[in-house]
Amino acid sequence: MEEEVLDPIPGIRYSWEEGLLIEGPKGNFKPKVGGKFMADAGKIDADGTMQNALPGIENEKGGGVFRYLMPYVLGSYSDFLDFKFEMDFANIREIKDVWIDFRKAPYLGHLKIGHFGQPMSLEDQTSSRDRTFMEAALPVLAFPPGNDIGVMAVNTALGERMTWAAGVFMITGSFSDTGEARDRLTERLGTSLAGRITYLPWYDSEGRYLLHLGLSYNRQFIDAGRSDSQIRFSARPET
Repeated sequence: MEEEVLDPIPGIRYSWEEGLLIEGPKGNFKPKVGGKFMADAGKIDADGTMQNALPGIENEKGGGVFRYLMPYVLGSYSDFLDFKFEMDFANIREIKDVWIDFRKAPYLGHLKIGHFGQPMSLEDQTSSRDRTFMEAALPVLAFPPGNDIGVMAVNTALGERMTWAAGVFMITGSFSDTGEARDRLTERLGTSLAGRITYLPWYDSEGRYLLHLGLSYNRQFIDAGRSDSQIRFSARPET
């Protein structure tokens, strides 16, 4: 739903469409300001038996924490460039997505440059706002490499029933298993090659019935001589 609001600056059009949408005088520059936040809260009410079994639990104790607190600016310029800037202020100030996407790169389709997610796993590529459950599945939390600095080509084929993506990335995430550390911008740790291909063999009733197949590949080359060159794959519980 789009709702137009008053134009405080002549020639600049403002509207609300799941965020503040701004449009330049010629209609070729369209930034959008928005954000999302998610919070977890809980309370433990343990009886005497539970307190005796688990002495670390304090009765009537509860609390909450922000999981995500992410403002963003995304938009487009004319019909050939998209861009996005998003940060997470929930715990530590972290850059999540900072990229530009050239829509009409010769022979490649889309050419994306910046800090963004590597192409792996449909669930990992899906925004947390659109997932069926609150958390991604444990393998998705553990194995996808997350956001890194890189360049990636993306395109479609076979009447848009097939998609492919391939990119090279500089691994900059932390090896820490705290929070969303895999997306954190730290020092250069190595290089990653990533690719993903999907195919839609069956699509019926305007998307009510479909079969989607996908295959991803990721190869990481960790810089030699690093004291933390051993990688541990782990994930926190889904709930």
